[in-house]
Amino acid sequence: MKMTRFFLSRKRRIWISLFLIISFSLSSFASFLYANYRVSVAKEIQNHASAIAILTAHIIDQDMDSYRKLSETEEYTEGNYDLAYYEAMNQLFRQLKNELGVDYIYTEKRTGNDSIAYLLDGEEPLSENFSPIGAEDYLADFERNAYDNKKQVSTDLVQSSGWGKFISAYAPIIDKRDGSLVGLAGVDFSAETFLHFTKKMAWIIFSSFTFLSIFLTTTAYYLIAKRFESLKIDYLTKLNSKQYFEKQINEEIRESRVKKSQFSLLMIDIDRFKLINDSYGHMVGDLVLKAVATTLQQGTRRSDVCSRIGGDEFTVILKDITSVNDAVSVAQTIQGKLINYPILDDKDLHFTISIGIAQWVPGLEASDIMKQADIALYKAKEQGKNCVVCFTEFA
Repeated sequence: MKMTRFFLSRKRRIWISLFLIISFSLSSFASFLYANYRVSVAKEIQNHASAIAILTAHIIDQDMDSYRKLSETEEYTEGNYDLAYYEAMNQLFRQLKNELGVDYIYTEKRTGNDSIAYLLDGEEPLSENFSPIGAEDYLADFERNAYDNKKQVSTDLVQSSGWGKFISAYAPIIDKRDGSLVGLAGVDFSAETFLHFTKKMAWIIFSSFTFLSIFLTTTAYYLIAKRFESLKIDYLTKLNSKQYFEKQINEEIRESRVKKSQFSLLMIDIDRFKLINDSYGHMVGDLVLKAVATTLQQGTRRSDVCSRIGGDEFTVILKDITSVNDAVSVAQTIQGKLINYPILDDKDLHFTISIGIAQWVPGLEASDIMKQADIALYKAKEQGKNCVVCFTEFA
């Protein structure tokens, strides 16, 4: 159970590591997309604000005489300006604001080198953000540019002192009769409006790239796992591979030292396998290899490790075997099942295997026990094949 949890934990760590690497790689591209989208949205809002500011200036131009009188008034006291015109235009501005979705729409005039005064305002009268006629404010650099050059200007998302962050546009209000600049029509879109347009795309980009990261991580993990699995499993017999066997025998030695247990190693070789290949062909030879693999799996426990380590060479790690006699019993059972194993229905084909056995005891390394099992196998071959020989018999 501890080993299972360890491997699950390791798999989880590998997946998380892959996810972090892939997410980090994709995050730059996602940030690039989002940054470009923000620029596009800001530009679109600028264009929209500019169009509305120009429209507002055009509306004022329809009754320039009334607006110019309002602009040229110096003291905005009751009865000192055309209140009916002022209220009608403010009502029109409120309508434009609601229909066009702007945050602020207003007009202003320059009152000094660094100051302006608001004239018309689309906010509800007496509301917190309503600017009464004649209310003064500082002259920002972009407004100064519009006044000095008599041209329409727009801004990115900039901080306006006392108001917050806005994307703004200004259109000059020019009296065509004499070409004089009467003031500016201003339109503002707040940072909240900008975020309203961008946060949905931010969520779409974030979700898309998260799902893409998960998909790529899962795909990469699957391919890596499949690759490691292919290294672990012998392609023909589906037994464990030589690489996996070498890893497992070292693992078994470490575990046996901790548990103070023992295990047996069976080294197996098919007798006269070359003759079988030469006489019946390699396809039949493959069937023989598969037959040995199947018999090894059927004749051992699930906890034991059956491997193909070469052409016709196999190994079995019999775990928790304290008596070599138990290993001999397993080996003889496997031999007995293979003597009459049906390979081909129409051919009288029989084959045998030789088995060498070594018993791990404290002090032995992997190379030691493998060498002992190999020597025992060699002795089994010398004794006429189809034999089981233990290293302890002649050690």
